[in-house]
Amino acid sequence: MIHFEIAAKDMEMLQGFYGKTFGWKFKRIKAPIEYWRIKTGDESEPGIDGGMFKKTPLMGPNNIIAVPSLDEYVGLVKKNGGRMASPKVRVAGIGRLAVFKDPEGNEFGLLEAEPEEDAKD
Repeated sequence: MIHFEIAAKDMEMLQGFYGKTFGWKFKRIKAPIEYWRIKTGDESEPGIDGGMFKKTPLMGPNNIIAVPSLDEYVGLVKKNGGRMASPKVRVAGIGRLAVFKDPEGNEFGLLEAEPEEDAKD
């Protein structure tokens, strides 16, 4: 796992909760929706970083798995009984992402990271 997301009704309250409880830091980024990056550790003890967005009936928590080739893993997911739940999209400064459902309907994301020289906020 390389990334997690928290869907929040009250962004300010949840940022305060996670910040005070775990020391996480939040930074708003440009995105089509209100989106905050979450930094869970520092250089001496990095964590799995994440994001926070406004909860809607269609958008809940999300877990993202790193893959070397999104196109290759789309095929593997389908071959093994999963299905795509969203089209592939480019997330600026991050990489290419798609959301899937496993055979029981659980959602997860796959991310093919951009090379560092292309990853700019």
